Amino acid sequence: EEHRLAKDAADARLQLEELQRDHATLLANSKFNEQALLDAICALSLQDLPPPPERPPDHFVCPITTHIMDDPVILHTNAGRSYERAALVEWLSRNPCRDPVTGVESLYPSSYTPNRSLKEAIVEWRRRHNVAALPPTPWRPPVRYADVADAVRHLVAARDAEERESAARALAAFCDNFEADNKIAAREAGAIAPLIAMLCRRGGEAEVAATALSKLSREDKTQIAMINAGAIPPLVGLVTSGTSGAKEVAAAALHDLAVNDDNKFAIVKAGAIPPLVDLVTNGRGSAKEWAAAALRGLTTNKDNRVLVHKSVAFAIVQAEGVPPLVHLVDSGTDGAKEQAAWALSNVAVYDTFAVAEAGAIPRLVDLLTSGTEGAKLRAALGLCFLAANKGRRGNKVAIAKAGAIPPLIDLVASGTDGAKAEAAGVLW
Repeated sequence: EEHRLAKDAADARLQLEELQRDHATLLANSKFNEQALLDAICALSLQDLPPPPERPPDHFVCPITTHIMDDPVILHTNAGRSYERAALVEWLSRNPCRDPVTGVESLYPSSYTPNRSLKEAIVEWRRRHNVAALPPTPWRPPVRYADVADAVRHLVAARDAEERESAARALAAFCDNFEADNKIAAREAGAIAPLIAMLCRRGGEAEVAATALSKLSREDKTQIAMINAGAIPPLVGLVTSGTSGAKEVAAAALHDLAVNDDNKFAIVKAGAIPPLVDLVTNGRGSAKEWAAAALRGLTTNKDNRVLVHKSVAFAIVQAEGVPPLVHLVDSGTDGAKEQAAWALSNVAVYDTFAVAEAGAIPRLVDLLTSGTEGAKLRAALGLCFLAANKGRRGNKVAIAKAGAIPPLIDLVASGTDGAKAEAAGVLW
């Protein structure tokens, strides 16, 4: 009996081993057949599908519409990007001074010209890749907010940075003009406190909030509300240590707030002068212009508050702000030159020595012939203050040696009324 059981066990082991071998063979054949089938299907699908179209170069695509452009135009900003004409015209009708991509504000409305070479390149690319131009359709931005109050409600109830930025951008767009109604509506709806809170957040929130506050500040009572809510210190903090874009829009906001003489001392007390001077020196693009404009605004004697403006002028001198302003008159954009010349003329009212010693006279004289009409007026004004200082008679000699007489005579003969008066004051 034991012999029979041992024999049965041996037979069972042999059968089991055979079954295992058969199972492994079947499994291998199954895998092989499945893979072969998949390879065949892929080969057939590749034969039937045409090759994918080549992606157009990035500069062929309008940043606003995200489509290949048919009528590209160059926007005259520091970025120098091209846009679809219809989309850009629509954008500028609502945001005449703002770059569509960077959001950077300029002091003057933007202009554009056709980009013919880019249009030719796009036409050739379409021809080679058999890509037809789409029929022209008017572009319209998405509507997200019914009115100012709706944007404020979204801002207050926002759950994350994206929602806050979206609502703040809408408020900036609603208030992007010199009419007071929307600014008053935003203030009364409670926009100021959450926007100021955004100034202290990281990322793009601070920059977007500073832009919105800059727009809101163009109404007197809203300015007062912003100051009372503590807007100045975080704005100065952004100019000091924000991103390059945040520094620029914060300087623009301080420029707008400086229109009110009561705000000037608060801005200076918060430590704004040194970072604004640094931005004039090391800023990028139009940031230099806005920093110079803020310094000009802080030194402009609007309400005959002599002590305030004298202290601001001396603060700029102490922060070594005069030399970079002089350099900006020499090498900045047209708008930056005008703002810097204006700031220098304001400082020269109280400290002609610092302005003359920084080499301002020859730069201002050059501006009499090469500057815009506004820059010529500011240059003549600065020279007038420098020439009027009886304690520095050498200034008049330096002005004459720099070749100022002929352009001053031209200004008296054909300049604007303001430029005529200031030029005559220098020649007197």
